[in-house]
Amino acid sequence: MRLFLYIFLALIVSPPVAADDGAINIERADVATGLFNKACFFNYGNKEKTETFLNSKFQKHDDQKKQLFLDFTKTEKGDVWIALFPKGIFAIVLSDKGNCHVIAQKADREKVHDNINAFADEAAQNVSMSIDIHKKSSGSATISSGFDVLDPNGKPMMVVVASTPVEKAGNKPDAIITMAVEKY
Repeated sequence: MRLFLYIFLALIVSPPVAADDGAINIERADVATGLFNKACFFNYGNKEKTETFLNSKFQKHDDQKKQLFLDFTKTEKGDVWIALFPKGIFAIVLSDKGNCHVIAQKADREKVHDNINAFADEAAQNVSMSIDIHKKSSGSATISSGFDVLDPNGKPMMVVVASTPVEKAGNKPDAIITMAVEKY
């Protein structure tokens, strides 16, 4: 009888905990993509404005600790800010060349792609430049989605890519969102 009671209680208690983790990870995906939009995309072409925004909101990582993030994003030179939110911790990497990355340790990976796709659709309707949306694709290790912002000649000015691992591995991030600047 006790075994039945324990199993019954486990069934009642377990699903809400799993659902709660899922809801938090969806919120983390929303924070990550919102942070990317405000810190990176909306400040495109103005590295100083990006730095000013980041300095006003978040703590800059010291030189000794930032190298891990620079290496992870393959950034030669740049700075790293840590964004602390009630739902999670995020890192923002800004390269000296103007490329910008947001790293989410935990986030709903599918929601990150959905948000980037929605942002691409919104940008296509509201900016004067052409937007070329990439279809979501899967490699052996990552799933990617994103879009290019094209100049009047149809050449990429900026590439936005969200990358998530196919399989969650250890302490690797759930998502990285990148804005690669082709030209200012």
